[in-house]
Amino acid sequence: MSERYRDLASLGITRIENELLVRDFLEVLSMRDAAALDPFLHPDVRFNGSSTSQAAGKAAVLHVCEQLFANFPVYEVQAVAMSSVGRVVLVEEAVRVSIDASCNAHWLIGFASFEVVGYQIVSWRQLHG
Repeated sequence: MSERYRDLASLGITRIENELLVRDFLEVLSMRDAAALDPFLHPDVRFNGSSTSQAAGKAAVLHVCEQLFANFPVYEVQAVAMSSVGRVVLVEEAVRVSIDASCNAHWLIGFASFEVVGYQIVSWRQLHG
């Protein structure tokens, strides 16, 4: 196999690994356990949320997740479609949320981008519609 094809195969494998990491992250996020998210996040991770919320650093991003779980008794994320380009994984999400445990949960469409370096998320941008 020529060097060029070996490099392309390596890039393809890295993209698949990044997508699998993000799928696992979303699954753990749906479990509502912020501590279990820790290994997925780079120490210098940055989060940009739907509104103006931003967080920098693993502790701050985990705190955002804890606040999310506290404010929404129902919060579940399912990947609808996923694609990656280089280190960036783009996700179309179905997000099930409820602001009150006694209310019916509603499905929203969300979009997110994750930048993955060394098997950890270094950037997470989230948008809900």
